[in-house]
Amino acid sequence: MWIDIFNLETSDGVKRITAVGCENGIVQLTVVEFDSETNKHVVTDLWKIEYDGPVISVRLFTDQNESVLKTTQFKEKLRKALSFDTESNKSVNLLVVNSIESSVVYRDVLINGLAKRLILPMSKRCDCSLTSCIADIDMDGNNEIAIGTYGHVSHLSNLVY
Repeated sequence: MWIDIFNLETSDGVKRITAVGCENGIVQLTVVEFDSETNKHVVTDLWKIEYDGPVISVRLFTDQNESVLKTTQFKEKLRKALSFDTESNKSVNLLVVNSIESSVVYRDVLINGLAKRLILPMSKRCDCSLTSCIADIDMDGNNEIAIGTYGHVSHLSNLVY
């Protein structure tokens, strides 16, 4: 039902992280790297987990919003003002929105895979979740999670903890 792709540049090269959410409740997370010796893409990590209901959306994201960091001057000023840590900004997280169960964030999937999860407590207070959005809503440089439901109710989660 949903696929999200995130490209991450590391000291080892570029990694492509792909998350797929399926109607049967399966979520698959795959990490692919380019092997320069063989000139082929290699799957380096693969995780699967199954939920009871359809997975409505999956989103890969970092804690800090990079879209506001366009110009070098502004980027440096904002980094100093908000004390951005470039290493934590490379930590990739996965949001899984399920139609029946609570929504879940898997923290730092490159290191933890699907082992370290945070259940969003307000995500099941209403009816069926239908959509999600990750954005810096309050313009503080940190991403927030917005989840929309069938009953036109939006839930907002801040991941600062």
